[in-house]
Amino acid sequence: MFAVCTDLVFTFFICSAIVDPEMHGIIDAPISNVARSNLIVVAQILQVMALRKFQEIDAKMCYLNKHFSKVSHAMIAYLNYK
Repeated sequence: MFAVCTDLVFTFFICSAIVDPEMHGIIDAPISNVARSNLIVVAQILQVMALRKFQEIDAKMCYLNKHFSKVSHAMIAYLNYK
């Protein structure tokens, strides 16, 4: 049940705001196609990270999971520093 709620929140709110920030009133400037493509990748990475405890990771994203597992302690230390 928690996985479904997490997936819904990420899909309909967080990821949609990342991919299309103009529609949600986050920014006023237009976004180029390259920037939008990069935002889509960022949204996919965040969604995979949020759901990795609940579902199997897609094969094309496995390399990211290995990378984040290696550097997660550094990311947590950075976030806790402020």
